[in-house]
Amino acid sequence: MSCSKRAGITEVHASARPVPPSRVLIVDDEPSIRATMGELLSKAGYAVETAADASTALDLLKTKPFDVVVSDIVMPGLSGTDLMKTVREMSGSIQIILMTGDPTAETAAEAVRGGAVDYLPKPVSKQEILRAIGAAVRIRKLDEERLRLARENRDHVANLERMVLHRTAELQAANRRLQQALDDIRQAQQQAIQQERLLALGQMASGIAH
Repeated sequence: MSCSKRAGITEVHASARPVPPSRVLIVDDEPSIRATMGELLSKAGYAVETAADASTALDLLKTKPFDVVVSDIVMPGLSGTDLMKTVREMSGSIQIILMTGDPTAETAAEAVRGGAVDYLPKPVSKQEILRAIGAAVRIRKLDEERLRLARENRDHVANLERMVLHRTAELQAANRRLQQALDDIRQAQQQAIQQERLLALGQMASGIAH
């Protein structure tokens, strides 16, 4: 990004592209929690959508990209842990935060095994949810950067392999041309020697005849 100052005002050039906000999906069957958390996160600069149950959340996840899913564990129908498992099958990069009003060692262990980035007992304070989502977004970005670098490395290796193959083909073609040139020289030398021998024999025969 480049910028210039004029009359004390900093102007950002059009080449600067705004970074899109991280997308967060809140899944909870309590409307007050969805509304309160949604407002808090929107004010913090996140793009927020909400779902009252896991099935609705899955429908949203199939059609829209999300960086973080924040889900209650105990809900009608599919539980938050069921949702976590399905989301993990859909994408390994979406970060998942589980919340519960009845924290137990069993659900905490299940959350960790399922790949949840955090496990929050309710009620969750504003500071705690902002901290957890901020950390989840950072992990998501690190994962994306890791994948990007891995792709670039694969592309670089593939490009080097193509260059090596191309250069090898060029060297092989050059070697064939050189070998052909050497063969032509040897053949020309042999022909010259043969002609010299024939000429010498002719001269010898002519001398004998005289």
